[in-house]
Amino acid sequence: MTTPSPHVPTTSVTELDIEHNLPAGWGLGRSGAVLFWIALAFSTFQIATSVYAILPTQVLRSMHVGFLVLVASVLIGNHRSTHPMSRVIGWTLGLLGFGAGLYQWIFYIDLVNNSGDLSHLDLAVGMINLVVLFVVAWRLMGPALPVICLVFIAYALFGRYLPRPLDHRGFSLEQVVEHMGFGTEGIYATPTGVSATYIFLFILFGAFLERAGMIQLFNDVALGLVGAARGGCRGASRACSQPLSVQRPCLQPVCACACVCACIYLSVYLSLYLCMYLSLCISFSLAPCFSRCLVVS
Repeated sequence: MTTPSPHVPTTSVTELDIEHNLPAGWGLGRSGAVLFWIALAFSTFQIATSVYAILPTQVLRSMHVGFLVLVASVLIGNHRSTHPMSRVIGWTLGLLGFGAGLYQWIFYIDLVNNSGDLSHLDLAVGMINLVVLFVVAWRLMGPALPVICLVFIAYALFGRYLPRPLDHRGFSLEQVVEHMGFGTEGIYATPTGVSATYIFLFILFGAFLERAGMIQLFNDVALGLVGAARGGCRGASRACSQPLSVQRPCLQPVCACACVCACIYLSVYLSLYLCMYLSLCISFSLAPCFSRCLVVS
């Protein structure tokens, strides 16, 4: 008589993130709980800096990348680690990447004043930042993009030895590290700035609406109106993709319902942004009152 094997929890394909092949959640145990609070601090940091603009561009972008490296590295360690040492390596890489961003915040004035003349510590921090970023990106997204980037970095370093017309005047290691790891170029160029200001907020508010049930509400309203009709879902999608002049009269209420749902969706987004800007205006309007109170006291 054979004893039944113990139940081993498995993750189905539908529960995985198709792009990164990671299950939902932050991981089990204390590591997952700590990662949740780190992600919450990341979201709070992004909302605060987008509303009040209290940090320079270089600091904002470096902290954005630092938080992303920390969250991604620890998330990989929590979900893919088969040994406790793998989780330790994930935390180590994440903290190194976050520390590189924090370094640019603490020594921002010195980095600006010494632009073009990196110290030995600056060079070491920049190299560690690049290595950690490539390792985390390789583990998260595969080798395609990191290999392409490494080829171009190698071309910047060793392109002087290539035959004409592929050669160039050559760049030193210090120049490459400064361009890639400091300032607002390289890994902190315009795409990172857009990600740190607009893209993150859209993803955050979209996830908030999804978890709050707004997307399911739109689906329920649409299916409740036309779901019982024959070909209701197909008719709704076709009605929304055609102008009103060529639609059948019976499908015009469907398109009107879709327009109403879209207006509700946009109004929710606008209300969120309006709340942020109202808080900004209130804070600026109350600042002179506080200053006068301090002067009187």
